[in-house]
Amino acid sequence: ATNSLTMAWSTVAYFAAGGLFTGFYSNALRRLPLLRKPQLHLTCTAVGAVIGYALHAQEDRRAHTLDNLLAAKESSSEHH
Repeated sequence: ATNSLTMAWSTVAYFAAGGLFTGFYSNALRRLPLLRKPQLHLTCTAVGAVIGYALHAQEDRRAHTLDNLLAAKESSSEHH
Protein backbone atom coordinates (compact mmCIF):
# COMPACT_ATOMS: atom_id res chain seq x y z
CA ALA A 1 0.00 0.00 0.00
CA THR A 2 2.87 2.37 0.78
CA ASN A 3 4.49 1.73 -2.60
CA SER A 4 1.20 2.47 -4.37
CA LEU A 5 0.81 5.71 -2.41
CA THR A 6 4.36 6.75 -3.27
CA MET A 7 3.72 5.96 -6.92
CA ALA A 8 0.49 7.98 -6.79
CA TRP A 9 2.27 11.06 -5.46
CA SER A 10 5.11 10.74 -7.96
CA THR A 11 2.62 10.39 -10.85
CA VAL A 12 0.65 13.42 -9.69
CA ALA A 13 3.85 15.44 -9.21
CA TYR A 14 5.11 14.43 -12.66
CA PHE A 15 1.90 15.54 -14.38
CA ALA A 16 1.70 18.73 -12.29
CA ALA A 17 5.25 19.60 -13.38
CA GLY A 18 4.19 18.92 -16.95
CA GLY A 19 1.29 21.32 -16.52
CA LEU A 20 3.61 23.99 -15.12
CA PHE A 21 5.97 23.45 -18.04
CA THR A 22 3.02 23.86 -20.42
CA GLY A 23 2.29 27.28 -18.95
CA PHE A 24 5.90 28.39 -19.33
CA TYR A 25 6.16 26.93 -22.83
CA SER A 26 2.96 28.65 -23.93
CA ASN A 27 4.35 32.04 -22.94
CA ALA A 28 7.80 31.30 -24.34
CA LEU A 29 6.40 30.39 -27.77
CA ARG A 30 4.56 33.70 -27.92
CA ARG A 31 7.71 35.54 -26.74
CA LEU A 32 5.95 36.86 -23.65
CA PRO A 33 7.38 37.11 -20.13
CA LEU A 34 7.32 33.60 -18.67
CA LEU A 35 5.31 34.63 -15.59
CA ARG A 36 3.00 37.04 -17.41
CA LYS A 37 -0.19 35.49 -16.04
CA PRO A 38 0.49 33.45 -12.89
CA GLN A 39 -3.09 32.13 -12.89
CA LEU A 40 -2.30 30.37 -16.18
CA HIS A 41 0.49 28.46 -14.45
CA LEU A 42 -1.72 27.58 -11.50
CA THR A 43 -4.46 26.39 -13.83
CA CYS A 44 -2.09 24.31 -15.96
CA THR A 45 -0.48 22.81 -12.85
CA ALA A 46 -3.87 21.94 -11.34
CA VAL A 47 -5.13 20.39 -14.58
CA GLY A 48 -1.91 18.38 -14.89
CA ALA A 49 -2.24 17.14 -11.32
CA VAL A 50 -5.87 16.10 -11.86
CA ILE A 51 -4.98 14.25 -15.06
CA GLY A 52 -2.09 12.50 -13.28
CA TYR A 53 -4.33 11.44 -10.40
CA ALA A 54 -7.06 10.22 -12.76
CA LEU A 55 -4.61 8.16 -14.81
CA HIS A 56 -3.08 6.62 -11.70
CA ALA A 57 -6.52 5.78 -10.28
CA GLN A 58 -7.54 4.19 -13.59
CA GLU A 59 -4.36 2.10 -13.63
CA ASP A 60 -5.04 0.93 -10.06
CA ARG A 61 -8.61 -0.04 -11.00
CA ARG A 62 -7.39 -1.98 -14.03
CA ALA A 63 -4.76 -3.81 -11.99
CA HIS A 64 -7.36 -4.68 -9.34
CA THR A 65 -9.80 -5.94 -11.99
CA LEU A 66 -7.07 -8.03 -13.60
CA ASP A 67 -6.13 -9.54 -10.23
CA ASN A 68 -9.77 -10.42 -9.59
CA LEU A 69 -10.16 -12.02 -13.03
CA LEU A 70 -6.98 -14.06 -12.61
CA ALA A 71 -8.06 -15.20 -9.14
CA ALA A 72 -11.48 -16.21 -10.48
CA LYS A 73 -9.90 -18.14 -13.33
CA GLU A 74 -7.49 -19.85 -10.97
CA SER A 75 -10.24 -20.85 -8.57
CA SER A 76 -12.48 -22.14 -11.38
CA SER A 77 -9.65 -24.22 -12.85
CA GLU A 78 -9.00 -25.78 -9.42
CA HIS A 79 -12.63 -26.98 -9.20
CA HIS A 80 -12.52 -28.77 -12.59
